[in-house]
Amino acid sequence: IAVAESSIIGEGLNCDGALCADISQFPKKPSILTLRMQFFVYNIANRSTLLTYIDDATRQIATGYLFSDPASARPYFQRAVASLNTYITLVKAEATTVKSISQATADYLVDQANTMITELNKL
Repeated sequence: IAVAESSIIGEGLNCDGALCADISQFPKKPSILTLRMQFFVYNIANRSTLLTYIDDATRQIATGYLFSDPASARPYFQRAVASLNTYITLVKAEATTVKSISQATADYLVDQANTMITELNKL
């Protein structure tokens, strides 16, 4: 139920762009959906809070892909970047303050998010 509630499909969005396609692994084919699935591998105390930012980034990316004009899509991609930056801050805190994950795990998750940010900034 929780997965369905956070799904972009329920909002009438279909994330068809390259940064949504869950067809490979990082860094070869980074995608927000792959980032979300890999996030679930870890038992993170603040999971629901962190997922809020991943899911928001997913919605923003999916909405951005609705526009054929890059100038119209850009604000949505930038909102996705902002959500991913918040996610990065929270992941780092999980390792340093909450200590629910190791520093190596945090570094891995942050690296994936930074890869997404780099790709979004190219759009």
